[in-house]
Amino acid sequence: MSRLDVVIFGATGFTGAKTVEEMVRIAKKYPGLAWGVAGRSQSKLEELMASLGKKTGEDLSGIKMIVADVTDEQSIKDMCLQARVVANCAGPYRMYGEPVVKAAVEAKTHVVDVSGESQVRHKQVFKSLFPQWRSVLKGGGGAHLGGGKIP
Repeated sequence: MSRLDVVIFGATGFTGAKTVEEMVRIAKKYPGLAWGVAGRSQSKLEELMASLGKKTGEDLSGIKMIVADVTDEQSIKDMCLQARVVANCAGPYRMYGEPVVKAAVEAKTHVVDVSGESQVRHKQVFKSLFPQWRSVLKGGGGAHLGGGKIP
């Protein structure tokens, strides 16, 4: 299976929806960019894409929708296996960030979190995972990048 270039996880939340809207705007400048959205609820993902399609006038019917929930480890891993990069917009990050990082490392997928949470210390999250995933990372595992930006 070929991977999507980017999956926006937490797409139906405030930050996620803004991120998806921006992706719709810029994706047309990059023909061939394969991207998708992910979240806990298929119906909410469908509502989001229908709403953005109407708002932007773009046909978004070809955008992949992935149901994934941080409380379901396998669903997060399956999502990560479908992407080269996961933009993690699910929050609060201090509660829900680590399962996504863990699954991304296992799937050799890059993950960018867009958390603006000052109490999250990305270095600490990464350090807590690093000893456990050292061999995976040396073998080409995914990288974790803290973004810290709210659109």
